[in-house]
Amino acid sequence: MSITPNRYPENFKEDIFVNFCNLSSYMDFHFHSNHYEICCVMKGKLDYVCRSRLHSLSAYDIVFADKSEPHACDCPGESAEFVTINFTDAFLSTIPGGLIIKEMFDKGYLKTPSAHAYKISELITKMVFESDYPTVFSSNLVEGYVRELLIQIYRIIKNIDTPKNIPTNSIIEAATKYICSNFQRKISLEEVADFCHVNKYHLSRLFKEVMGVGLFTYLNTIRIHEASAMLTETDRTIIEIATLCGFGSVKNFCAVFKKNNGISAREFRKKMKIE
Repeated sequence: MSITPNRYPENFKEDIFVNFCNLSSYMDFHFHSNHYEICCVMKGKLDYVCRSRLHSLSAYDIVFADKSEPHACDCPGESAEFVTINFTDAFLSTIPGGLIIKEMFDKGYLKTPSAHAYKISELITKMVFESDYPTVFSSNLVEGYVRELLIQIYRIIKNIDTPKNIPTNSIIEAATKYICSNFQRKISLEEVADFCHVNKYHLSRLFKEVMGVGLFTYLNTIRIHEASAMLTETDRTIIEIATLCGFGSVKNFCAVFKKNNGISAREFRKKMKIE
């Protein structure tokens, strides 16, 4: 372990550098001569030392290291997943008024509010994917995601309100995406709320306000839609379809299907075959 900070071997000439890290040990003190650094924890816990201060970070916490500012990190648990984003003044100058974003480095640390956690994690996940698996226009997408991330963080720090429906829409978008990806199995309100980084009671109320129906009514609608397609397009038995669409029992499936369609699953299949 080094005590004197080492200059990071900046063998990259890019104005942006995105790096996904899975750490289970200590990372030596180092600094970047030309690049700022933002570090965001995605999973686990991370101790990040910067400006002679120890930041104990957990999921979606963000810490900022200025140019030539020594920093290091350690993992207090078994491992931690985090992403570092390095960028230069040259990159900031491509954002109209972007140099004011450097003000965020005066704060040093940000605990991302739950209403913004999904948006932040989504942007970081996209930029890491495009950086690690580059293809045509990947560099352009990474630049765009980094710009948007910096602007979002700056707004949070400065408490600049975006239109009031944006955080709400982000939460509902996250919830509906999760439901559509997991309707095949039993899922709970707590599970969806954890994914959206909000309280389950808040999510339940918000979902009903925005969507006009309760979360589980929406979930059953998605399941019945998929079941209807299977009844029409496959020869699977009703028992198989009920299981594949996430219903705990055939009895429950049949009751929900008839309530939503006005006829039983068997009658529906027979009618669709005739038509």
